[in-house]
Amino acid sequence: MARTEKREAAERERFLTALSETASVTKACELARLPRRTVYNWRRTDQGFAQAWEAALDMGTDALEDEAIRRAYHGTGRPVFQGKELVGHVRDYSDTLLIFMLKARRPNKYRDRAPMDQTLPGLAEFHEMMKRLTQRSALPIGSRALPAEHDRAPGDTGAQS
Repeated sequence: MARTEKREAAERERFLTALSETASVTKACELARLPRRTVYNWRRTDQGFAQAWEAALDMGTDALEDEAIRRAYHGTGRPVFQGKELVGHVRDYSDTLLIFMLKARRPNKYRDRAPMDQTLPGLAEFHEMMKRLTQRSALPIGSRALPAEHDRAPGDTGAQS
């Protein structure tokens, strides 16, 4: 193996290791001291490298998931100050992380749901009004007067005395 091939193999390995630890292409490039353009070119032209990239990214994502679970379940310590003096620590838990983890792991139970059979209040009345308007617009022009109930004053029942 030529010297440049050995160097490139070492660079690729350095990048893939960093990617598996960070799940970030940008950070992995920084750690491996490689331009992003180079690693994306390798991925585009080398199927084996592309597969190794995906495997490394999955490993890095697993590590992120493990950390999210730890923070949601065990919490993180936060210092408490009074004035400028450290007086103790409190443990904060992440309900948001816990919700995301439950949604991801048990989507049938924890997914966001919007009932499909709900109707809006007044929707049936709106449809009925639209039906009447549609029927009325089919009448000849001179016969489109509003029904008598629209001519009444509030409280007027229309009964004749």
